[in-house]
Amino acid sequence: MPILGVETVQEGNRFPGRAGGEIDLCVLKLLDRYNNPMDKTRIQKTFFILTRDLARLAPDFDFRPDDCGPFSRALESALQRLKDQGLVSYDNRSKYAKPVKLEEKGKRVCDADGKDLDKAIGDNLDECIDLFEGLEHDEMLAFVGSMFPEMAVKSDEYGKRIKPNLQAYVVNLIKKDKITTGRGAELLKIPYIEMRNAVIN
Repeated sequence: MPILGVETVQEGNRFPGRAGGEIDLCVLKLLDRYNNPMDKTRIQKTFFILTRDLARLAPDFDFRPDDCGPFSRALESALQRLKDQGLVSYDNRSKYAKPVKLEEKGKRVCDADGKDLDKAIGDNLDECIDLFEGLEHDEMLAFVGSMFPEMAVKSDEYGKRIKPNLQAYVVNLIKKDKITTGRGAELLKIPYIEMRNAVIN
């Protein structure tokens, strides 16, 4: 399925016996598939894109505009639950920057329960990981903020630092094959030929 090709899927397993249920397992599955510690901002943005593709997940996560773009309190709570259970680890002193690591206990839970996770979720998680693979922090914020400006209205980081230099970020996104030249022109509201020349130069 293409990223941002919205689809409604059948109800998957809700794992009623596990506190936090499907959201918690989704986080474990993401960290397992990413195979590296992942900072909180990247986790938030990955699941935001996931909810745009899988519409049934959107109410569970309930993303709202925040100082670093779309933010889900439900997802933040899931991370804290998983940390309290010893399934993941991270530094509580940082809201965004510190990496979240999947612990061995979390890996075992993921291996045991992850096979029952809705296949559409697993497939789309892989696509979301690929989407942000190779993007720097600011490029990721530029992608999300420009594609979903309603989610960047409270972000000083986007408004004051990224948006004034948006063309440079969009050029990088095109060169890294994250968006097309045509999409870049639409985001910047400039002619296609001008966008193409900016990419070439």
